[in-house]
Amino acid sequence: MTRFDIRKRDGLARNGIFQSDTLTLKLPAALAVETLFPDLDTRDGTNLPLYAPSALVKRYPPHNNGQPVTIHPHLDNPAHSGDCVMVADWQTALLNPRNYVDWLIGLKEKTPLDTAWYAPASGLPSNVHILCYSGFDLFDFRAVDLKSAQMRFCIPEGEYPADALDSGICTCSGCREKNLKMHNRQALLHEIALVTRFIEESQLRDLVESRCRLNAAQVAIMRHLDNQYQFMERHMPVARSGVMRANSGESLQRVEVRRFAERVITRYLPPKTDVAVLL
Repeated sequence: MTRFDIRKRDGLARNGIFQSDTLTLKLPAALAVETLFPDLDTRDGTNLPLYAPSALVKRYPPHNNGQPVTIHPHLDNPAHSGDCVMVADWQTALLNPRNYVDWLIGLKEKTPLDTAWYAPASGLPSNVHILCYSGFDLFDFRAVDLKSAQMRFCIPEGEYPADALDSGICTCSGCREKNLKMHNRQALLHEIALVTRFIEESQLRDLVESRCRLNAAQVAIMRHLDNQYQFMERHMPVARSGVMRANSGESLQRVEVRRFAERVITRYLPPKTDVAVLL
């Protein structure tokens, strides 16, 4: 039995408390996922490629007999309220922004709102902001551990050769101990903590606009999501307590800006005078 108690929303991003029979976890988070789903590695059909043909996916459906529930764009969604859903190979979607958004919307439309979303082997310090912005909540260490095996030093701004451990870029305990694996894991946890703070302040979009500048695919994902106004508008608050900054050209395409413009056009009735109001 699982439950996801959402405490704060900022668009598609959420934070809250996920509870299973054995563990209570504050999301978004990254952890050794076998502590939460110990039987995941032994279950069949959970690694369905997103690019696989529909006929192949339907021929080999996942065995959803526990948590997390595997979902796929070509399959009906068996998830229920409070479940944790898993989208396998989501890291491959990051390479094609248009497919990323199309698949994301298709999956979100047929999934209960109070489900936690797990992206296996996808979370890196350089992309976890856009994953959380897209509505993912749970990550593991497999992606950063793979980068460690490839001798790559990960920070939110990108990846560098392992000798960056000695450059002074980071002063975490992993860098002090010359432990690349520890550094990469801590960098991911630090970025998730920062994302969580921005969600609590209702300013995650500002972080995403600043972080994505070093990755063209992430900029495209943000723009494609902005173009899906009907979908995104349902998830954006009408009013928010934080300051809404407009620091880039994409800021003018934010749902809140477009919503305000449409309301001015559809709701404003000009007075019958000789005075012109210029907006």
